[in-house]
This record gives sequence, C-alpha cells and structure tokens, in this order.
Amino acid sequence: MWAILKVDKKNLSLLKKDFYNTLGKDVKFYLPKLQLIKFLKKIKDIIPVSLHKKFFSLFIFTFIGIFIELLGIGLIFPVITIITTGNFDFNFGFGLDNILNNFFSNLDESQLFVIPLLVLLVSYGIKGFYLLFLKFYIDVFHFLYFFPKNKMV
Repeated sequence: MWAILKVDKKNLSLLKKDFYNTLGKDVKFYLPKLQLIKFLKKIKDIIPVSLHKKFFSLFIFTFIGIFIELLGIGLIFPVITIITTGNFDFNFGFGLDNILNNFFSNLDESQLFVIPLLVLLVSYGIKGFYLLFLKFYIDVFHFLYFFPKNKMV
C-alpha cells in the first residue's frame, strides 16, 4: 500500500515517528524534492566555488549539444525524402516554406540531389565542431577540478 501526503517540512519528523510507532519499521518514505535538494547540495559541496560558473555553463553547453544532435537527426528524413522522391513541399510557416519551395523548384535533378546532401553534411560538420569545443571545455573543467591552482604539480 502507498499514500501521497503533503506535509510541512517542520512536521516531517513527527509524521515519520508516528508512522513508525503505528506501522512498525516496514515503512519507506520517498521524498523526491528533498532528494533533489540533497543531490544539488552534494554537487555544490564537491565542486569548488571557483568552478561553479564553469560547471553550470558546461551544463548549458551540454543541453545545446543535445539540441544540435536532435536537429541533425531531424534533418535526415527531409533530406532523404528530397533526394529519393524529389518531393519538397515544406510547411514551416513564417514565410520560410515559400522561400525553400521557390529555391528547390528552380533546381534540376542533379542539384536537387547534391544541395540537400550538402546541407546535411554542413549541419553535421557544425555539430562536430561544436562537440569538439564541448570536449575541450570538459577537459578544461576536469583539469581545473583535479589540479586546482594552489595544488599544481
């Protein structure tokens, strides 16, 4: 059996004590909000104060990298569709679909094969350079974490 309770943090210890007295030691408590706060405090204690800014910027850069990866994966299907069928009916909105449809309608078959493929290759090249930047940023963070300036060898 399980139950969801909303309890004030100040009265949590009293509630746990009452449950243990009533139900025995077989009661398990799961407090996700408190566990997240404990996890963030552990991270804050582990990472030196001088690296907090770098850690959070690394966290943001990682999310940008995930977005770029998803964008690259999302480009594969339209490019393959354009290459295999020659059908390029875009519907993005904001007037972008008219520009793209007009651009692709002026191309012959060989250009219709090459240009979407180049767009895909360029997007993966940009992603590769970004991931390389992210790798160097991670390495700098590791170096500063494991070899702080006052403990340099």
